[in-house]
Amino acid sequence: MSPANTQVQHKYAGLVDALGLYVPLNAQIEEFLSGNNITSISKLFPGSLITTNDYLLLLVTCEVYARDGLVDLYAEKTGASFPEKLDTKKRQYATIKLCTITESDGGAALHKLIFGCKKFNVLVTGSLLVSKTHNEVKFDPPQCHKTVLESDLNFASIFIRGVTINEMVGPEAFARSLTTTAAPTALFQTCRKCLQFESLLEALVLFWSELWI
Repeated sequence: MSPANTQVQHKYAGLVDALGLYVPLNAQIEEFLSGNNITSISKLFPGSLITTNDYLLLLVTCEVYARDGLVDLYAEKTGASFPEKLDTKKRQYATIKLCTITESDGGAALHKLIFGCKKFNVLVTGSLLVSKTHNEVKFDPPQCHKTVLESDLNFASIFIRGVTINEMVGPEAFARSLTTTAAPTALFQTCRKCLQFESLLEALVLFWSELWI
């Protein structure tokens, strides 16, 4: 084994120690995502990875919107994020459409990264990008980075943190909506997670840039 490969493995080990093991998004996870378990979904995506041949994107924060009007008053019934809008043979996941959309919320047009699923969609509001052309981390909420906007996401790979998958089976995972009494605690936990991610940036950059040497 070459010294370079040994160094990469060492950096990868450090990344795994910090973030834990990742699981590729598979058929079982897709089936779970077909439900209305919005509380669990909100825990699943922060910390997940989107990878292509050109970059890695670490999701830090996101917003989850249910398509069921009984769950979410802002339920989206139509739009480009619906999985049915693209032939499943032209993308990697049958029931999930990873896409970027451009829309205005009353001001300038924004480029947004969205996970489109049958029962909900996930708007990525904070992400960390490492790519061949950016040997640093980019944090661009609420817009997605230009590198992501210009890429083909149909066959991008999604990886979920193993610890969040284990959390999905808890009783709170099957609540239909978040309760207001839990909001302060949830907000505090989200802030703590963001700070934890900041401490991992250097390891992430070193690891991913080494793979492209």
